[in-house]
This record gives sequence, C-alpha cells and structure tokens, in this order.
Amino acid sequence: MPVLGLLFPIALGLVISLLLNLEINGLERIALAYGLGCSLLTLGMFFLNVLGIEFSVINTIVLLSGILIISLVYLKRKNRFGYSSLRKLNLFQGKRKIRVPFSAFEKIMIALLVFFAVSNVIIALYWPVRNFDPVTTYDFRARVFAETKFIPEAVQRIRYSVFLRGYADSVFPYPPMTSLLHTWLYLSGWASPKIFYPLLLISLATIFYFCLRDYAPRYHCLLFSVILISTPLMYEHATGVYTNFPFAFYFGVGTLYIYR
Repeated sequence: MPVLGLLFPIALGLVISLLLNLEINGLERIALAYGLGCSLLTLGMFFLNVLGIEFSVINTIVLLSGILIISLVYLKRKNRFGYSSLRKLNLFQGKRKIRVPFSAFEKIMIALLVFFAVSNVIIALYWPVRNFDPVTTYDFRARVFAETKFIPEAVQRIRYSVFLRGYADSVFPYPPMTSLLHTWLYLSGWASPKIFYPLLLISLATIFYFCLRDYAPRYHCLLFSVILISTPLMYEHATGVYTNFPFAFYFGVGTLYIYR
C-alpha cells in the first residue's frame, strides 16, 4: 500500500506527460511525472469533495483511473501509445548521441549528487514532522483530513472543538495542496509524509540537469546540478514540511519549460 501511494501519482504523471507530447529523456520524464502526478492527485481529491464524495484511497484511485483510461484511449487513437511511439517519445531512452565516457570530475559530481539525494531522503524519513508551522498547520490539517476524508467536516470539527475554537479560521485559509498530499500518504499507509519532499528535490535536480543539457556541456550541467541540490536553504526545505519548496518547484520547473 505505501508503494502504491508513490507509484500511482507517477503513473498518472507519465500518462499526462505523454498527452503533452514532450520530446524529453526517460529519466526527465519520470521526474516530471512525479511532480505532475502529485499535483493532479491533490486536485482530484479536492474535486471529489466538491462533488460531495470522500477522498478515500479507493475513491481517489477510481476517479483518477477513469482519467487515466480516457487519456490512454485518446493516445491509442492518435497512435501515440505503443512501443514504437513510446520510443519516439524517449520514454525508455534518450536521444541518440555519441556516448562519451565520464571523466573523473563528472564521476565525482555524480557521486555528490547521489550522496546529497540519499542523505536528504534519510534525514527526512528519520525525523518526524517538526517545526511550528508544519505541526500546527500543514500536517495538522492532513491528520484531520485523513480522519474525516472531507474538508468541510474537518473545518467544522476544528471550529467547534472546545480546545480549538476559532483555530480553523487561522489554519484553513492556506493552500491545501501539501496537506492533501500528506493525507494521501497517510491513507496509503505511510507513517510520515516527508518522503514527498526529498523525491521532489531529486525530481527538480533531474529536470534542471536535462534542461541545462540542451545548452551546455555535461560537466557544466552536473556541476550546477550539484550546486542546486546542495544549496543549504533548498536542502533544508526538502527535509521539512513547509509549502515554500513545493511551490518553488512548480514555479521553477514551469519557468524552465517555458524558456526551453
């Protein structure tokens, strides 16, 4: 079940990336799919509530699976879904280029990328959700959402609680995207939702590298990818539960693709 909580958004994002018909490398497509899938997953959960339906795991999967099937049928009718079509879309391989062996410098950069990525995941999973805003707002909302599976009911429960009376008015005005994603991970069986943030950092570094690769030598791209992933503020936010980093991810990646 926890594995499904991560694989389902990626599968959703992969299909959406195929709909966009982007000519990108396979690794970049998976990184983009993670961000796309997580955002569309929370949007689906929100619209379930708009329709008056609880956003349980089953209801969310049924809704988004319907979107997946419709998308796949559309891709099939347009001859964009099949082994030959996927190869053209670089889902399994990148553009054919002359393979140049990695230099010692590039191997060091790759080792640093792996080190920062793995250490970020370990730190995020080791420490529970902490710091004032995540505990009292973003993750707090997610825990109530996971119990009620309905946003209006969560608001009412907090608003009329003896100990939290009036607290809802200061908690729920914030965007619900990260809280809904936390809810999905809790409902999927994860003890902590913090795995979302390191994977988002890895996705950002991957997309950043391949966007640079169109314009710069490989060693330059690896060097600046290391600088990106090791930037103290970026690294710290990817182990926390603040909304700043996810919103920066979507803004930054969107800007990169606009200029690309």
